Amino acid sequence: MKLGLKGFVKNTKYGTVIGQLEGEEEKVKLMKKWLSKIGSPASKIDKCIFKNEKTVDTCQYSCFDIHK
Repeated sequence: MKLGLKGFVKNTKYGTVIGQLEGEEEKVKLMKKWLSKIGSPASKIDKCIFKNEKTVDTCQYSCFDIHK
């Protein structure tokens, strides 16, 4: 939220996290760095994979949510 990104993250039943990010390219890069190196306080990061990346003209999401 601090970066003004839109999208979501969700914990899976497999102990992994999935999600989507939308926003300014530089802010998305910052978030990806944070996700791959630091993460939330309770997280343990073994590896981080980003895929299906593309540029969009219009954001699909209106905010950033944590899905449960």
